[in-house]
Amino acid sequence: METYHQTFADFDKMNYRLVDFCDKKKIEIIEDGLQNKESILLLPPIEATFAAFKYQFKLLSEKYHVISMNYPGYGLSEYSNEINSLEVIADNIAEILKKTCPEKEFNILGWSMGGLLSEIIACNYPGLVKSLMLVNTTSKLDSDDSISSINKMIKALREDYDKYFISMDELTSMQLLKQIKATDNIDISLYYVQCVLRHDYRHKIKNIKAPTLIVAGEGDMLTTMENSKFMHANILGSELHVMKDIGHYIPLLRPTEFNEIIFNWLNAK
Repeated sequence: METYHQTFADFDKMNYRLVDFCDKKKIEIIEDGLQNKESILLLPPIEATFAAFKYQFKLLSEKYHVISMNYPGYGLSEYSNEINSLEVIADNIAEILKKTCPEKEFNILGWSMGGLLSEIIACNYPGLVKSLMLVNTTSKLDSDDSISSINKMIKALREDYDKYFISMDELTSMQLLKQIKATDNIDISLYYVQCVLRHDYRHKIKNIKAPTLIVAGEGDMLTTMENSKFMHANILGSELHVMKDIGHYIPLLRPTEFNEIIFNWLNAK
């Protein structure tokens, strides 16, 4: 599971470390750029390590202090039975941010499940959030965490992959998935799927005060345009940017266009 480290093998300043998380377990943190710069926190999608942002790290670190992490049970991060919801994970991420960079605000970029965590942090720890970038995400995915909902979520991810990763040859796409793969533990994978399905911030996102950019793939089969439009309507002052002919994997499959959108928005706010 350490293949993801090879993704950053040619990065000169990359710093990996294990820090205390919930229940005295350790979580893996990665940093690049100087801490005296403005900070960006990258929160990866479900089933992915921080290598999912392989096309964003180097570019962002030229201007920002960039930090990301592997969620409990992903990569070298230890799993804990005390972690029973996304709220608990978000609480612990907030504590890490306070200890890592005291009295600092973060631009938070959350993709998919990372977007759900970003919403929680923005609602519950507004003093930590300078701006919010929500990518291929939602405030509520499905009605419940039943077996049928789990199967529906997995099916949507699979179909989205089959449709949009076809732009790559099979070898390249398989190598990419191997680089970002988070875990081989089925129980941990199922745990995160259930956490995502239980998440419901539809009535809370209106409390988000930070400047917010929502980036949506027009063809996203998991977090649909309906989800993105709902967030846009309920987060005051948010901006919605829709990318055509792409689904749930924008940062990996259309990195040049995506990076330009992020940089332009950060520079303009």
